[in-house]
Amino acid sequence: MKPRVLVVLDYPRGVDQTAQADLVRLAQSGQARGISLLVTFDPTAQPAPGVNPDDLLGPLSTVVAGGDELWAEALPGVSVVPDGPVVDTEAVCRDVVERTSKAALPTIGFTETLPPRETWWVPIEQGEGLEAAIGFTDADPAVVRLRSGNPPLPHVLVAGAIGQGKSNLLLALIHNLAVRYSPDDLEMYLIDMKHGVEFARLGPGPGRKAFLPHAKVLGIHADRTFGVAVLRHLNQELVARSQVFKQMDVTDIAQIPPGGLAGLPRPARMLVVLDEFQVLLDGDDDLATEAVGLLERIARIARSYGVHMVLSTQTLDGTPKLTAKRDSIFGQVPVRIALKTTSNDSQVVLGAGNSAAAGLQFRGQAILNDNYGATGDNRQIQVAHADPDVLADLRRELWERAGGERVSVPRVFHLAEPANLRTTVGSIEPGRDVTGAPNAWAGLPVAVTEQPATIPVRHEPGAGVFIVGDGPADALGVITGLTLSTVLAARGAAAEIPKVVLLDATAADPATTVGKRALTDVLFAAGCSVEHVTSHESITARIFTLRDQIRDRQVPGPLLVLGHGLHAVAGMTQNPEGLMESPASALDDVLKHGPGAGVVTFAWWNRLHVVTEQLGFKRSSVSAYIFLKHPQDGVRSALGQPLLRWASDPARCLVWDGIGVDPVLAVPFAPLTASEGEQLALQVRPTTGRTEATR
Repeated sequence: MKPRVLVVLDYPRGVDQTAQADLVRLAQSGQARGISLLVTFDPTAQPAPGVNPDDLLGPLSTVVAGGDELWAEALPGVSVVPDGPVVDTEAVCRDVVERTSKAALPTIGFTETLPPRETWWVPIEQGEGLEAAIGFTDADPAVVRLRSGNPPLPHVLVAGAIGQGKSNLLLALIHNLAVRYSPDDLEMYLIDMKHGVEFARLGPGPGRKAFLPHAKVLGIHADRTFGVAVLRHLNQELVARSQVFKQMDVTDIAQIPPGGLAGLPRPARMLVVLDEFQVLLDGDDDLATEAVGLLERIARIARSYGVHMVLSTQTLDGTPKLTAKRDSIFGQVPVRIALKTTSNDSQVVLGAGNSAAAGLQFRGQAILNDNYGATGDNRQIQVAHADPDVLADLRRELWERAGGERVSVPRVFHLAEPANLRTTVGSIEPGRDVTGAPNAWAGLPVAVTEQPATIPVRHEPGAGVFIVGDGPADALGVITGLTLSTVLAARGAAAEIPKVVLLDATAADPATTVGKRALTDVLFAAGCSVEHVTSHESITARIFTLRDQIRDRQVPGPLLVLGHGLHAVAGMTQNPEGLMESPASALDDVLKHGPGAGVVTFAWWNRLHVVTEQLGFKRSSVSAYIFLKHPQDGVRSALGQPLLRWASDPARCLVWDGIGVDPVLAVPFAPLTASEGEQLALQVRPTTGRTEATR
């Protein structure tokens, strides 16, 4: 029970007979219920009829202020010199709120739960599972066990009201496991579904190289789409492990010794933490239906394959999809941990009739039960305090022990944040398809994989990419990813590096100036020449020149044409004086016939209907699209999928290569910053010899 303080200023001013009766009742009995009164009395105020100040002031302890001193009835003979006036009242209030929200029993330090250092990262022996101490019950460690049998303890459910220490508990569990088991024996998928930042500290960040080496995926405020993508990945992992186990002739990961069997290594156990997992099941749509089906299947069959879920929530109310499947899912979750919460939520989490969590008094207290919530198996525990600085030092030590900068960086997913191209170039080699054509990077898929969503750049009819939708910066980021990956893939294949022509119809927009300059600098460093065309008259003239070069077969080597904001070019559908065709008609020829001559175009328009106005209904036979913020009807029309759902969320794009059945939901790359451009320029510059290029 949290203490509450009711402050009444200038009493009895404004207090009527009804309010007086309530205040007197609180003064007489509130303390037993954790309610205290702080009343400032103004003797000059005239009480309302029926209000006798002595009835309220009598049960209260009196403090009298006079001059620079205070005299308290509870401290006879003692005078108190008060502090000076508060300057920053907001800061003081924030500090008080923070301190009271952390009110708890004497804390247990996280280091007190750690095993002896010589036992860290000892391989898991055959027949053993996982265990972690998250605090103490009296003098004994409070241990959470995860194992496939004898008895099976595969998954954990964690719940607690807001402010009761759920995030602290999860961090204590994650780091205690990380200390006990090496990244070879334990991988972690840590997903926060609702406005959290706790998992952000577990990955790399600005000025922070070290991260939790066990982390494979970090979903920092993930959305339902990414959460379901993680569940799909886990389901695929279970299928893959079933094939491995068949080859090993085993049915349970506990049967596999540390060295593996049948010439195959033992798979690492997987810890999957889904914080606020009920968000996955919100709504009555296909995504929620898929999520509950996957969650049910994983909960049922994952234990023997060494996959353990930790499902965490503040409340389970108001989720119809979960209500329908609660028994089938929670029937596979024997370990229950409930921090202080309501009686109803305590029974939902621990089990019918088990309201023990409602009787907890302090933040950090919890009920630990590893028998499906049976009341006789409750253990009241105090969770260790996972101090951020202590955990940061521990992660740095584990990261260095695992190999430091040689450790693979986890897949980090931020809601509403674009992907980082510099990071991707540093970790992924631009590739080519089976025909040898470069695979241009369209963005990172909303999935566990870090492999970019790609579009092949083949020199054949239909090649090229249309980027359609609002957002000059988003469009520039997409063009940057497509272009740089194509150039680097060509260079990696020892092919002729394409030249670049940037038709920049938004040159006057300062928001994209830095990104265009950075792209130009990186391309130049990679050995690629860049022609930057800015005025609208020059753009239309350059389109005609390109068309003539293609017709006359005089294209000087492979060429990438980048169009940024072609919707803004004036007069695209009008015939210039003295000519019998429009720039749009010439562009149509470039798009249709250019690929066969080595000219491929990546171009952005703000709306599909503008593309159609300029290029006709067939839109130059270009088949690949990347949609940004755009109305759903246009997306459905272009892709020929009338039932497609498209929400135009921030930092999302829809990628269709014109070949696959379904488009891919992806996160577009952000435009390069000046510093990222400098770093990438150094990264892509040839290490031997020199490739000449002109701007």
